Amino acid sequence: MSYLLYFLPRPTEQHVHDIQEVIDAGVTWIESDSECTGTYTVSGPGEVAGAIVAVGRKDVVLPSAIKYEREHQRWIWHPSKKFAIGVDKRNKPGPDELRRDSVLSGTPVRLLDKADWIVPVCVPKYVASMNGQTLPMTYDIADDGRTIMRVDSDYEPIAERVYAYFEQYIGADKERLAPEVLIQLACDLLSLNYQVDRTIVVGLLNLLGTKTWALPLRAAVEADQIDAYVKAQVEAVEKKETEGVSDSGGSAMNSGSTDAPTPTTLASATSR
Repeated sequence: MSYLLYFLPRPTEQHVHDIQEVIDAGVTWIESDSECTGTYTVSGPGEVAGAIVAVGRKDVVLPSAIKYEREHQRWIWHPSKKFAIGVDKRNKPGPDELRRDSVLSGTPVRLLDKADWIVPVCVPKYVASMNGQTLPMTYDIADDGRTIMRVDSDYEPIAERVYAYFEQYIGADKERLAPEVLIQLACDLLSLNYQVDRTIVVGLLNLLGTKTWALPLRAAVEADQIDAYVKAQVEAVEKKETEGVSDSGGSAMNSGSTDAPTPTTLASATSR
Protein backbone atom coordinates (compact mmCIF):
# COMPACT_ATOMS: atom_id res chain seq x y z
CA MET A 1 0.00 0.00 0.00
CA SER A 2 1.37 3.43 -0.92
CA TYR A 3 1.07 6.63 1.10
CA LEU A 4 2.28 10.22 1.34
CA LEU A 5 5.12 11.46 3.53
CA TYR A 6 5.32 14.72 5.43
CA PHE A 7 8.39 16.34 6.93
CA LEU A 8 8.08 18.75 9.86
CA PRO A 9 11.30 20.66 10.65
CA ARG A 10 12.27 20.38 14.32
CA PRO A 11 15.63 21.40 15.82
CA THR A 12 15.48 18.83 18.62
CA GLU A 13 14.42 15.21 18.55
CA GLN A 14 10.64 15.35 18.68
CA HIS A 15 8.63 12.54 17.18
CA VAL A 16 5.08 12.96 15.81
CA HIS A 17 2.62 10.64 17.52
CA ASP A 18 -0.71 12.32 16.74
CA ILE A 19 -2.21 13.16 13.33
CA GLN A 20 -3.42 16.45 14.79
CA GLU A 21 0.20 17.60 15.02
CA VAL A 22 0.48 17.21 11.25
CA ILE A 23 -2.78 19.10 10.68
CA ASP A 24 -1.71 21.87 13.02
CA ALA A 25 1.50 22.25 11.00
CA GLY A 26 -0.67 23.30 8.04
CA VAL A 27 -1.59 20.02 6.35
CA THR A 28 -5.26 20.92 6.43
CA TRP A 29 -6.43 18.61 3.62
CA ILE A 30 -5.93 15.31 5.48
CA GLU A 31 -8.69 13.62 7.49
CA SER A 32 -8.50 13.96 11.25
CA ASP A 33 -8.86 10.19 11.70
CA SER A 34 -5.97 9.32 9.37
CA GLU A 35 -3.24 6.97 10.55
CA CYS A 36 0.32 8.21 10.94
CA THR A 37 3.69 6.85 11.93
CA GLY A 38 7.12 8.40 11.76
CA THR A 39 10.62 8.93 12.99
CA TYR A 40 13.14 11.71 13.57
CA THR A 41 16.09 12.42 11.32
CA VAL A 42 18.97 14.85 11.70
CA SER A 43 19.20 15.23 7.92
CA GLY A 44 15.92 15.26 6.02
CA PRO A 45 14.82 17.18 2.92
CA GLY A 46 17.16 20.11 2.37
CA GLU A 47 19.55 18.62 4.96
CA VAL A 48 17.19 19.89 7.67
CA ALA A 49 16.49 18.05 10.93
CA GLY A 50 12.95 17.10 11.74
CA ALA A 51 10.21 14.48 11.93
CA ILE A 52 9.28 12.34 8.92
CA VAL A 53 5.68 11.11 9.04
CA ALA A 54 3.82 8.64 6.84
CA VAL A 55 0.10 9.44 6.60
CA GLY A 56 -2.57 7.11 5.28
CA ARG A 57 -6.28 6.42 5.44
CA LYS A 58 -7.51 4.84 8.64
CA ASP A 59 -7.79 1.47 6.87
CA VAL A 60 -4.19 1.62 5.59
CA VAL A 61 -1.47 -0.39 7.33
CA LEU A 62 1.61 1.82 7.49
CA PRO A 63 5.14 0.46 7.88
CA SER A 64 6.60 0.54 11.37
CA ALA A 65 9.83 2.14 10.15
CA ILE A 66 9.94 5.35 8.11
CA LYS A 67 13.19 6.85 6.96
CA TYR A 68 14.51 9.52 4.64
CA GLU A 69 15.70 7.96 1.37
CA ARG A 70 17.00 10.62 -0.97
CA GLU A 71 17.46 8.28 -3.93
CA HIS A 72 13.94 6.78 -3.80
CA GLN A 73 11.83 9.69 -2.56
CA ARG A 74 10.77 12.97 -4.14
CA TRP A 75 10.23 15.90 -1.78
CA ILE A 76 8.73 19.34 -2.37
CA TRP A 77 8.50 22.11 0.19
CA HIS A 78 5.01 23.48 0.62
CA PRO A 79 4.71 27.18 -0.38
CA SER A 80 4.25 28.00 3.32
CA LYS A 81 7.75 26.55 3.97
CA LYS A 82 6.38 25.06 7.20
CA PHE A 83 6.67 21.48 5.97
CA ALA A 84 7.67 19.37 2.99
CA ILE A 85 5.64 16.68 1.23
CA GLY A 86 7.19 13.52 -0.13
CA VAL A 87 6.38 10.40 -2.07
CA ASP A 88 8.15 7.14 -2.85
CA LYS A 89 8.88 7.40 -6.57
CA ARG A 90 8.60 3.61 -6.90
CA ASN A 91 5.08 3.43 -5.46
CA LYS A 92 3.01 6.57 -5.70
CA PRO A 93 -0.44 6.63 -4.07
CA GLY A 94 -3.53 6.89 -6.25
CA PRO A 95 -7.22 7.66 -5.81
CA ASP A 96 -7.89 4.54 -3.73
CA GLU A 97 -5.24 5.46 -1.16
CA LEU A 98 -6.03 9.18 -1.10
CA ARG A 99 -9.82 9.21 -1.21
CA ARG A 100 -11.76 10.82 1.61
CA ASP A 101 -14.01 8.85 3.94
CA SER A 102 -17.04 10.37 2.21
CA VAL A 103 -16.77 10.65 -1.58
CA LEU A 104 -19.17 12.87 -3.53
CA SER A 105 -20.61 11.32 -6.66
CA GLY A 106 -19.50 12.75 -9.97
CA THR A 107 -17.66 12.03 -13.19
CA PRO A 108 -14.50 9.87 -13.42
CA VAL A 109 -11.58 11.53 -15.19
CA ARG A 110 -8.49 9.60 -16.23
CA LEU A 111 -5.36 11.57 -15.43
CA LEU A 112 -1.68 10.97 -16.26
CA ASP A 113 -1.34 8.15 -13.72
CA LYS A 114 -3.90 6.21 -15.82
CA ALA A 115 -6.26 6.04 -12.83
CA ASP A 116 -9.82 7.37 -12.59
CA TRP A 117 -10.44 10.28 -10.20
CA ILE A 118 -14.03 11.27 -9.36
CA VAL A 119 -14.89 14.97 -9.78
CA PRO A 120 -18.24 16.27 -8.47
CA VAL A 121 -20.52 18.31 -10.72
CA CYS A 122 -20.49 21.89 -9.42
CA VAL A 123 -23.07 23.74 -11.52
CA PRO A 124 -26.89 23.47 -11.57
CA LYS A 125 -28.74 21.74 -14.38
CA TYR A 126 -28.96 24.07 -17.37
CA VAL A 127 -29.81 22.01 -20.43
CA ALA A 128 -31.86 18.87 -20.84
CA SER A 129 -28.87 16.60 -21.28
CA MET A 130 -27.13 17.69 -18.04
CA ASN A 131 -27.61 15.91 -14.72
CA GLY A 132 -26.87 18.88 -12.46
CA GLN A 133 -24.61 19.38 -9.50
CA THR A 134 -23.73 16.63 -7.04
CA LEU A 135 -22.44 18.95 -4.31
CA PRO A 136 -24.34 18.69 -0.99
CA MET A 137 -27.43 20.90 -0.98
CA THR A 138 -29.44 22.54 1.80
CA TYR A 139 -33.09 23.61 1.77
CA ASP A 140 -33.64 27.33 2.28
CA ILE A 141 -36.37 29.98 2.02
CA ALA A 142 -36.17 32.45 -0.86
CA ASP A 143 -37.04 36.13 -0.53
CA ASP A 144 -40.46 35.45 -2.06
CA GLY A 145 -41.16 32.66 0.44
CA ARG A 146 -40.53 29.71 -1.87
CA THR A 147 -38.64 26.68 -0.62
CA ILE A 148 -35.40 26.42 -2.59
CA MET A 149 -32.13 24.51 -2.47
CA ARG A 150 -28.70 26.04 -2.09
CA VAL A 151 -25.20 24.60 -2.12
CA ASP A 152 -23.98 23.88 1.41
CA SER A 153 -22.01 26.83 2.76
CA ASP A 154 -18.79 24.77 2.90
CA TYR A 155 -18.94 24.32 -0.88
CA GLU A 156 -20.18 27.76 -1.91
CA PRO A 157 -16.70 29.22 -2.61
CA ILE A 158 -15.66 26.51 -5.07
CA ALA A 159 -19.14 26.44 -6.64
CA GLU A 160 -18.78 30.16 -7.40
CA ARG A 161 -15.33 29.63 -8.90
CA VAL A 162 -16.57 26.77 -11.07
CA TYR A 163 -19.48 28.91 -12.22
CA ALA A 164 -16.98 31.53 -13.42
CA TYR A 165 -15.31 28.81 -15.52
CA PHE A 166 -18.73 27.65 -16.74
CA GLU A 167 -19.48 31.17 -17.99
CA GLN A 168 -16.11 31.23 -19.73
CA TYR A 169 -16.77 27.83 -21.31
CA ILE A 170 -20.11 28.81 -22.83
CA GLY A 171 -18.74 32.15 -23.97
CA ALA A 172 -20.53 34.40 -21.48
CA ASP A 173 -17.43 35.63 -19.65
CA LYS A 174 -16.13 39.17 -19.95
CA GLU A 175 -12.61 38.33 -18.83
CA ARG A 176 -10.86 35.01 -19.33
CA LEU A 177 -9.47 33.24 -16.28
CA ALA A 178 -5.68 33.01 -16.15
CA PRO A 179 -4.09 29.57 -16.72
CA GLU A 180 -2.69 29.51 -13.17
CA VAL A 181 -6.17 30.16 -11.80
CA LEU A 182 -7.57 27.27 -13.83
CA ILE A 183 -4.82 24.87 -12.73
CA GLN A 184 -5.48 25.79 -9.09
CA LEU A 185 -9.20 25.21 -9.61
CA ALA A 186 -8.54 21.78 -11.17
CA CYS A 187 -6.47 20.81 -8.11
CA ASP A 188 -9.11 22.13 -5.71
CA LEU A 189 -11.77 20.08 -7.52
CA LEU A 190 -9.70 16.95 -6.95
CA SER A 191 -9.33 17.87 -3.28
CA LEU A 192 -13.11 17.64 -2.83
CA ASN A 193 -12.89 13.83 -2.88
CA TYR A 194 -9.19 13.26 -2.19
CA GLN A 195 -6.68 14.28 0.48
CA VAL A 196 -4.50 16.36 -1.84
CA ASP A 197 -3.48 19.93 -2.63
CA ARG A 198 -1.80 21.55 -5.64
CA THR A 199 1.69 20.63 -4.44
CA ILE A 200 0.69 16.96 -4.41
CA VAL A 201 -1.39 16.93 -7.60
CA VAL A 202 1.10 18.85 -9.74
CA GLY A 203 4.46 18.42 -8.05
CA LEU A 204 4.47 14.91 -6.62
CA LEU A 205 1.88 12.84 -8.47
CA ASN A 206 2.23 14.72 -11.79
CA LEU A 207 -1.42 14.15 -12.63
CA LEU A 208 -1.95 17.12 -14.91
CA GLY A 209 -0.47 17.79 -18.33
CA THR A 210 -1.43 19.47 -21.58
CA LYS A 211 -3.99 16.75 -22.33
CA THR A 212 -5.41 16.32 -18.81
CA TRP A 213 -5.35 19.65 -16.97
CA ALA A 214 -8.82 20.64 -18.18
CA LEU A 215 -10.50 17.29 -17.49
CA PRO A 216 -11.48 18.07 -13.87
CA LEU A 217 -12.88 21.43 -15.01
CA ARG A 218 -14.87 19.85 -17.84
CA ALA A 219 -16.28 17.23 -15.47
CA ALA A 220 -17.31 19.90 -12.96
CA VAL A 221 -19.42 21.74 -15.55
CA GLU A 222 -20.54 18.66 -17.53
CA ALA A 223 -18.83 20.00 -20.64
CA ASP A 224 -19.37 16.78 -22.61
CA GLN A 225 -23.13 17.11 -22.12
CA ILE A 226 -23.05 20.78 -23.13
CA ASP A 227 -21.07 19.92 -26.26
CA ALA A 228 -23.52 17.14 -27.14
CA TYR A 229 -26.50 19.47 -26.60
CA VAL A 230 -25.04 22.21 -28.81
CA LYS A 231 -24.07 19.67 -31.49
CA ALA A 232 -27.61 18.26 -31.52
CA GLN A 233 -29.08 21.76 -31.86
CA VAL A 234 -26.72 22.62 -34.72
CA GLU A 235 -27.54 19.37 -36.51
CA ALA A 236 -31.25 20.04 -36.08
CA VAL A 237 -30.91 23.50 -37.63
CA GLU A 238 -28.77 22.16 -40.48
CA LYS A 239 -31.36 19.47 -41.17
CA LYS A 240 -34.11 22.08 -41.18
CA GLU A 241 -32.14 24.27 -43.59
CA THR A 242 -31.44 21.30 -45.86
CA GLU A 243 -35.11 20.45 -45.96
CA GLY A 244 -35.81 24.11 -46.71
CA VAL A 245 -33.49 23.97 -49.71
CA SER A 246 -35.36 20.98 -51.08
CA ASP A 247 -38.72 22.64 -50.58
CA SER A 248 -37.91 26.17 -51.78
CA GLY A 249 -35.04 25.75 -54.20
CA GLY A 250 -32.37 27.11 -51.92
CA SER A 251 -34.08 30.16 -50.42
CA ALA A 252 -33.38 29.01 -46.88
CA MET A 253 -29.68 28.58 -47.55
CA ASN A 254 -29.42 31.92 -49.29
CA SER A 255 -31.21 33.91 -46.60
CA GLY A 256 -28.01 34.33 -44.58
CA SER A 257 -29.77 33.52 -41.29
CA THR A 258 -29.45 30.58 -38.89
CA ASP A 259 -30.98 29.52 -35.60
CA ALA A 260 -27.95 27.40 -34.63
CA PRO A 261 -26.97 28.01 -30.99
CA THR A 262 -23.53 29.38 -30.26
CA PRO A 263 -21.80 29.49 -26.85
CA THR A 264 -23.12 33.06 -26.50
CA THR A 265 -26.70 32.12 -27.26
CA LEU A 266 -26.37 29.17 -24.91
CA ALA A 267 -25.13 31.58 -22.27
CA SER A 268 -28.22 33.76 -22.60
CA ALA A 269 -30.45 30.69 -22.51
CA THR A 270 -28.80 29.37 -19.37
CA SER A 271 -28.72 32.50 -17.26
CA ARG A 272 -29.15 32.28 -13.51
